[in-house]
Amino acid sequence: MGGRKRKWEEDHSLVGSKSASHATIGTTNLCKLCRSMTSTKEGLWAIVKGGYTHYNATKLECSAKHGCSLCRMIYDRLQQTTIRGNETFKIFGSFEETTCGAALPSRNNFHVGHPFMGKVLTEILIISTTEFFHFKASTPSNKTGTPYIWYEDVTTDFSSPKAVQQAKNWLEECQISHEKCPGNTAPDLPARVIDVGSEGDFSKPKLHISKVKERGLYAALSHRWGDDYAKRRSLTSKNLSLWTQCLPLSKLSQTMKDAITTTRFLGLRYLWIDALCILQNDKEDKAEQISAMGNIYKKATITIAAARAGASTGFLGPARPMESCQLPFYVSDEVQGSITFTHYPIEDLMYRSPLNSRGWTFQEFILSPRVLDYHDHGQFWSCRTKSAPRAPLSTDLLVTKLPNRISGPSQFRRTNIAKEQIEEWSLIVREYSQRNLTNHEDRLPAMAGVAQELMSVWDDQYLAGMWRKTLIYQLGWYSKNPGKNLSDPYRAPSWSWVSSEGEVTYRYIGEPDALVIGATVKPKFKAAPMGEVTNGRLTLLAAVFNYQSLLQRLQNSVYWIISHRDREGEVGTGGLWYLLLGYEPDGHGWHGAVALILTDLGCEKFKRIGMIRVKSTVDLWLKEKRSKKFITIV
Repeated sequence: MGGRKRKWEEDHSLVGSKSASHATIGTTNLCKLCRSMTSTKEGLWAIVKGGYTHYNATKLECSAKHGCSLCRMIYDRLQQTTIRGNETFKIFGSFEETTCGAALPSRNNFHVGHPFMGKVLTEILIISTTEFFHFKASTPSNKTGTPYIWYEDVTTDFSSPKAVQQAKNWLEECQISHEKCPGNTAPDLPARVIDVGSEGDFSKPKLHISKVKERGLYAALSHRWGDDYAKRRSLTSKNLSLWTQCLPLSKLSQTMKDAITTTRFLGLRYLWIDALCILQNDKEDKAEQISAMGNIYKKATITIAAARAGASTGFLGPARPMESCQLPFYVSDEVQGSITFTHYPIEDLMYRSPLNSRGWTFQEFILSPRVLDYHDHGQFWSCRTKSAPRAPLSTDLLVTKLPNRISGPSQFRRTNIAKEQIEEWSLIVREYSQRNLTNHEDRLPAMAGVAQELMSVWDDQYLAGMWRKTLIYQLGWYSKNPGKNLSDPYRAPSWSWVSSEGEVTYRYIGEPDALVIGATVKPKFKAAPMGEVTNGRLTLLAAVFNYQSLLQRLQNSVYWIISHRDREGEVGTGGLWYLLLGYEPDGHGWHGAVALILTDLGCEKFKRIGMIRVKSTVDLWLKEKRSKKFITIV
């Protein structure tokens, strides 16, 4: 049918983003609304001020199906939200001031009166009444006429000269220019490292046994172990002597080989890899070296994170492209440039990758002063001062906050942090406890390095995942997804979250009632005081009630109880007892309390099997009239 177009087609027909009068900027298909957003001054002003009004969800879906690339990107994200039907949304720009740093383009090409004058666009935010998400904005640095957009030359092949030079530039800039990052002073080497050779003499790598106080710059590898890994590719007392002469390259995983290559092109002589530098068949050596791992990563010049790789596949090679869309960009009435919007799943890339689901990599990442991270979609840099390529504004996660306080230069550490200790440790535990460990008994060793660093910062005693000064506040933990009543090897006393399974979180105790009288734990190895423990005991002075007494106190009251068991189906054999830890802040006539669920083991010892929260219209705990007694929990 010829002639008149339907109204939707007339308003939203697709146009290619080529322009005969300007430099070619690509052939992306765009609807008129998307094209006008960036190619007109009016569209850019809307992004700066009140937001650029886009289609509602229904029309957006139709535009996406008709081939608009940007509508398709937005629609794909909408599918993961609750936005449907006539709900509308606006698009806003997120900007940096032009004085923010060297990554900004030249200021010589600014045009007076441009909507972005004095600003650089870094991302766009798509916002509705209930949801928001973002796309990264960028332009290649060799494009002319786009001084208002953050530019980045994205590396697509990690083994290319361009990628190598980019990594070297990041490291050099950090060592020379970043005041909050460690300099170029060589630390004491770990007990064993891989000698990868020096420039001009890259002979076969070998195991180097460090002398006492021997110094040197080294890289550390953060990686995933493959199937049957320890048996085939790890250091033992049997191959120790042979490996000091030459490593068996043919038996090393591709990830290890890539780490050796990366260490060489960064100009470093030594590399630390856990499997190749710890005697895997020697329990004493293993415990001692694992205890030192926190300091090893902290003192490393750089940590190479093989996030994209399994043990056998390696991490160097071509990157997988991220979903992106190129649009025309208004520079002036005479000049048109280009802008690229990219779906940049930085949280998935850097924090939810298989590597970062491992318990062991938690301390490796947050203690490392610099991380060169290899993901499917890109090569990433992070240090105490910057991240590159630049991460979106929404990336404000725990792991980006801790390092300045626990491994930065001492003058940048906080001096008054005692009041923050409870909150910070609860965040650490929550993040760490979500991660996976092949061996459950590694729950303490895998975060021993973090504990070691925080012990000096907080000037506190570490007790199997808990801290002495704030212990009463930490006892109100519970597991969101507890495991079954397993007969696992002993990990920790029952009052520590380390004894549980799954993600751990805390209830805030505003007014403690119980009093800590004493707490001790016994390390399994003297050389690893922050690692595995064989036993522990906690003595409290507290109010304790049995189950029947609790129910009687709830009579003639409006109340609710939430009970959290530490293990699914665990029932105490010595009856149930409730130990009052303290009160939750509350109002409106309600009384809130947090209590431990205990079972009597006999011999005046109790075991924790859970935690409850109780809210009622009366003070069932009878603050002023109750008596307290000494209770020992093991």
